[in-house]
Amino acid sequence: MTDRRALEDAIRKLDNELRALIDLGLKMSGPGWFEKFKARAAAYREQEPEREAKRQETDRFLPELLDLYMTGADDDRQWVRDLLRECPTFRWAFGWRIASPKPPVGAQDMIKALALLSMEDGGADPRDQQVLLDKLCAAARQSGLDLPPLLRQAAAWSSDEARFPPMRSTRALLLDYAERFAG
Repeated sequence: MTDRRALEDAIRKLDNELRALIDLGLKMSGPGWFEKFKARAAAYREQEPEREAKRQETDRFLPELLDLYMTGADDDRQWVRDLLRECPTFRWAFGWRIASPKPPVGAQDMIKALALLSMEDGGADPRDQQVLLDKLCAAARQSGLDLPPLLRQAAAWSSDEARFPPMRSTRALLLDYAERFAG
């Protein structure tokens, strides 16, 4: 049983740490902004190893969040989607190693990638979600996977809320793709 409170606290803490490492802390206007930007850019580059270490640290939550999302109840999945929406820097850093598998890919790896896409529920920009889904479908087809059942499984986990109208919900998008690749 997942201790949601402890998990949430740890993720929020990491989200704040990541945000501090990513935020340039600059307004890109006003006198001298370009010089300030160049000075901050050098410091930013020096922090890259620390940023990468924090990004990799997000993946320690991957097994627990995937398990909760894939085997939990609807309220568990909604909780994960809400948490990732409230922690956008964590969401950005999370799951890179499974988000876009390269062919050949097995069904289990593909379903994990689709679960991650479902969890992120459009992320900050649903166009990115669609580009990623296109890449996942191409990898699945190149790997000879039976794609429609995998897409329908991910759709069953997904939100039916259209977060970015007129874009469709994640569930509707996945079902559209399942229909497109059926038969």
